[in-house]
Amino acid sequence: MKVIKAELIAFFLIICIWGFNPAETFSAKISGPDIVVGNKSYDFGIIAPGKRIKKVIPVKNAGSGPLNVRLVRSSFERRIAARLSDSVIQPGHAAELIVDLGSSSWESGLFSEHILLYSNDPDGPLIKINIKGNIQSPIVWLPKILQTSVHRSNMKPFDGILIKKGEGPGPGKIHVTSFVPYLSAEVQAEANGDSIIKTSLDPDVPLGEFLGYINIETEHPQLASFQVPVRIKVMGDLVTQPDRLDFGIVEEGKPAQARILLRNQGSRDTGIVKIEPHLPAKAEISVDKIEKDYRITVLIPAPPPLQNLKGHINIFTDHPDEPVVQVPASGWTLSSRPFDVARSDEDNSRLLGLVKAALFDDRISPEDFIEKILGGGKDDRAVSLLLEAYSKENWLIRSRSVEILGALGNMKAVDFVRNAVTQDTDEQVRLAAITALASLVGTEALPELLLALQDDDEWVREDAATLLGKLKDKRAINALSAALSDEEEDVRAAVEAALKILKQESNKPDK
Repeated sequence: MKVIKAELIAFFLIICIWGFNPAETFSAKISGPDIVVGNKSYDFGIIAPGKRIKKVIPVKNAGSGPLNVRLVRSSFERRIAARLSDSVIQPGHAAELIVDLGSSSWESGLFSEHILLYSNDPDGPLIKINIKGNIQSPIVWLPKILQTSVHRSNMKPFDGILIKKGEGPGPGKIHVTSFVPYLSAEVQAEANGDSIIKTSLDPDVPLGEFLGYINIETEHPQLASFQVPVRIKVMGDLVTQPDRLDFGIVEEGKPAQARILLRNQGSRDTGIVKIEPHLPAKAEISVDKIEKDYRITVLIPAPPPLQNLKGHINIFTDHPDEPVVQVPASGWTLSSRPFDVARSDEDNSRLLGLVKAALFDDRISPEDFIEKILGGGKDDRAVSLLLEAYSKENWLIRSRSVEILGALGNMKAVDFVRNAVTQDTDEQVRLAAITALASLVGTEALPELLLALQDDDEWVREDAATLLGKLKDKRAINALSAALSDEEEDVRAAVEAALKILKQESNKPDK
């Protein structure tokens, strides 16, 4: 039977949430699960770039109750994938934590990551396993990623990739294959034993950006092949600034307007023959010549509500090599009653697109988002829309979604926000989630805030401490006291400030 630790009091609510009945006897809480990980630090040693390594770490339950590991999270999932063979471990049994470590061919150097296990162990609901290693290639090549911009009027062969011998045997005979459109590559041996991959573009390459990679095969026993990603932009005389027509988010009933500058970087004087708009609503176009350049203004006088303004314009010129310049367009129009307008699947799809576009714009405050984008709607439809946007997009959209869910004040979002505190892999999202959860449920957010106090990100820990102080729940004192030893000064300062508030509350007489 375990010895009761002081932190057990602080984690009382966590125990309740993870399956313990608060009405159980005190002894029942003692005889609970006990998570044991033999080693909490693993060194994978030297790893060749592009290789994958698997390791199995035993996770045991040394307690007397079922151990529920409800979440396994890696600090960098693109490098370390981790999963548990069984999320429920019976007393006296063990499960396998399967760690799959990989690297890209262009990575190198020391790394330090970790894996977090969230369980219902009352004494230690959060376990951190440190993973480190050194990505080191037996062959050295530079650059790791080949990126360049070229003007089509001057496309001489350019030095691509330098390959040098590392420690041990050399690469031997090298064979290269280009998987980039219009790009050829060949090997040139140097007198000092190095090799250079020379690259050249086809003279007939069109304007635009070309992505791909060069595959390099060697005779080295440890690195038979590797890939170098390539990104090449071929430019002409005519360029647009910015590179797209951005109408932004337009209020209902107002015109949409966007402007670009067509710049002529060549020596030839070029004229515009005509401009054809391909937009979802009727547009008016005006052109002003400024020396060799042209300012082009596109106006949509009456765009319909809840409309995606995605499209493009074609600028026809008298330039012999660039007769047409295509410029993409983007933007959205608002509706004062978005949920009333969206009556079909197509309308709902447009509404979701508008929400995602607005989530990208962090200049829109949560209050303005609710009022202008959602038409003031705070009901379940608004929650569902934000949840759908969260599930499909990047960290910024997820973070903003959670922030606005907190501002909505709709209790339907509580469970989702609660899970985001621990389950989202991005610290910015977890940061938004703890604030949103505290806003939604107040002191009922205590279990998640106590876990956030042990988060791997210092900003999350700092904000968790600040929120615990604002909630003035004296049950957090023990956990905050333990956090006084945090390695980050800002976190310790936030913890001290929170403890000061809570101790003042403790000294107040009970009402």
